[in-house]
Amino acid sequence: MILTSLRACSLSSAGLDWYQRITRTAEVGDYEAFAAMLHEDCVYQVNTYLPFYGRNTVVMALQRYRETFEQVEHELLNIHGTDNHFAVEALNHYVRKDGAPVTIPAVVFFDRDEASGGLLSGRLYLDLAPLVETPPPP
Repeated sequence: MILTSLRACSLSSAGLDWYQRITRTAEVGDYEAFAAMLHEDCVYQVNTYLPFYGRNTVVMALQRYRETFEQVEHELLNIHGTDNHFAVEALNHYVRKDGAPVTIPAVVFFDRDEASGGLLSGRLYLDLAPLVETPPPP
């Protein structure tokens, strides 16, 4: 995770730490640690695709997503909101399966359960095409 480009962050230190931990578990594919940070009834949606409901389904979706690339690192730009309801603007730096680097701008909205701190809902918006489509030759 790259923090040197973070221009604005309204989260507390604890809130930023939680976001960094859940993002790092996704970056490295630590599905057990990722699952532990989700509320049992969480919902996760990417773009306009149908949402994934429940902890186990969200973890399976992350596993499938991680199979489409070799590596990802998130460069945080802005984080606005409260510790339990916030939006993150980032650049996602991927290494595709063919070894090509791709950077995709992304925004994610997170809602956490106030009692447990687990992720209740996430909505991720980014253009996935550069991850899977081979660009035409020059």
